[in-house]
Amino acid sequence: KYSLIQRESKQSVDDLQIFDSENYLSHFWYKRVKKDAMKNEQKNDFIPRLFQDSFSALHFVRGLPLKVGSYFEFPVYTRAKIWIIKLWVEEEEEVSVAGTDYNTFRIRAQTHFPGVLKANDDIFFWFTSTPERLPVKFKAKVKIGSIAGELVKYTAGQQ
Repeated sequence: KYSLIQRESKQSVDDLQIFDSENYLSHFWYKRVKKDAMKNEQKNDFIPRLFQDSFSALHFVRGLPLKVGSYFEFPVYTRAKIWIIKLWVEEEEEVSVAGTDYNTFRIRAQTHFPGVLKANDDIFFWFTSTPERLPVKFKAKVKIGSIAGELVKYTAGQQ
């Protein structure tokens, strides 16, 4: 299951995707309301084996055997569309986030998917080189500008 509820001053979005992995099916509902317009979609479709949704892909990468020079690609399914994410583990790099230094793997990702986050350039992620592979930083140029983020707080053992 993937669920997004987004409330902003200019739009509201409800996005729900239910995945039936045994039968390789997806059930997708999407509704976006803007001041002057509404978009409402619903679709049932087949999904590929071993796919990730757009959020779980980030956590899937944490379990990969990251080594400098490694390359990975896998399918991602978002809003009834399949796209392939390609990842290169470029280098080990020390980064400072929120006053803490981390030894990380810098990963360059290429994606080909529709929407506001359609990347014109690569997306970069920094995962710690510890067994937890914490995502501590990311940055990307996107259709509407750029986006970046850093880990604010991590508490081990809590879910």
